[in-house]
Amino acid sequence: MSLEALVAAEAMKVSVNNTPPGYRWRSRDNYRIPSSGMPDYPRHACPGQHGRGAHVDLFSWVALLSSIISDIELYLGLPETVPKRLWLGWLDAAHWDARHQRYADRAGCSADSFSPYVGYANLYPLLLGIVDNKERALKVIELAKAELMTQYGMMSVSYASVRAARHAGLRHDNRWMGHIWISTNVLMAHALRTKYVGLLGEPATELFNQLRSSMLKTSGETPWVREAYNPVEGSAESTVSLMADRAIWLGLLERSR
Repeated sequence: MSLEALVAAEAMKVSVNNTPPGYRWRSRDNYRIPSSGMPDYPRHACPGQHGRGAHVDLFSWVALLSSIISDIELYLGLPETVPKRLWLGWLDAAHWDARHQRYADRAGCSADSFSPYVGYANLYPLLLGIVDNKERALKVIELAKAELMTQYGMMSVSYASVRAARHAGLRHDNRWMGHIWISTNVLMAHALRTKYVGLLGEPATELFNQLRSSMLKTSGETPWVREAYNPVEGSAESTVSLMADRAIWLGLLERSR
């Protein structure tokens, strides 16, 4: 069912037996998905069925952009084309893994299983400020603290998932398979500072302070902020970061003084 049909059915209070909208990154080349911005990030897929997969990070980006359009429509006194509240329900219906209590990619397999890997993708509903449910937002924060936080920042894939991906034979370029990426750490810090500290209080504040301290330690020892750092040693392993990342990061530091 199309997005428009789902919205129309909701508006008419019509019960439909259809799955919520799902989105997947195109351009998959075996183990790489360049269009996602995290090319070699581990994505579980079943042979011949990857077209049925659904990526939670892409869903979150679409939901964010649709919400921005809704804000503009409301500001102009127009009705929302796609009400923001619908995205929250669709997110939970499509990507909430009740067994593991986390948001996750759907693998697209016949069993309709979720991805077993833990990393940045699982955090995107919170990174982009989509999640309003306190309990589930707290689960995302707990996942980040337990699986991804290091003394140098938040790593892209958990150690356990790196081992599992290698055991499964997933190829990678050693880029988004565990490294600490400043851009995603900045997104997390921004989401915590602007929304979830107010929504959740102490748990969000604690993670923000931990993230702030670790990133200062990692990036503050050199005159340049790099794109990615080694999660074990904290050493820079990439080019200089983008200006936007540095600007947002400096702004967050200033507001936290």
